[in-house]
Amino acid sequence: MTFSADQGAAWGRLMAAAQAGDSAAYRQLLTEILPFVRAIIVRQIGRTDEDATQEALLSLHLVRHTYDPDRPFKPWLAAIVRHRLLDGLRRQTRRAKNEITVDDFDVTADRLTTNSDQEAVDEVQALRHALDQLPEAQRQAILLVRLQDKSLAEAAVELGTNVGALKVSVHRALKRLKSLLGGE
Repeated sequence: MTFSADQGAAWGRLMAAAQAGDSAAYRQLLTEILPFVRAIIVRQIGRTDEDATQEALLSLHLVRHTYDPDRPFKPWLAAIVRHRLLDGLRRQTRRAKNEITVDDFDVTADRLTTNSDQEAVDEVQALRHALDQLPEAQRQAILLVRLQDKSLAEAAVELGTNVGALKVSVHRALKRLKSLLGGE
């Protein structure tokens, strides 16, 4: 597919009109340049790639304000497309360098060990028992801050203390719970 110099000049006029706010000109420009963008991508990577095409058009949209109507449009557009392709290739290379492809893992494990419902009930009961062993101020601090998810300021107001004292109570309560629950 060939693209004439006159066509590039027409695209430049459409872009200038789009920069001035003419949405119909912008729509027409995008429609007309699509084959040109696809041709650049095929020439660069040897195949069509709709994701790369969409990324190039998005880049064009984001930098459309930088186009200078006194300069040729086609080289400006071609540079945007090439740079977007290079960015995509760099991203793929980085990803491939840090990923390991493994095709021979089974989808599921041979033996799945999961907690039974009874174990979950036992854990909740152990936590309740440990909470009951805390001093009242520490128990209230944990209930408000960790279980009811209140902010330190809200919990401090509710308990009639300051934020610093509440932090100390929460810290001590967590330390005590850890020892009561066997370091879990």
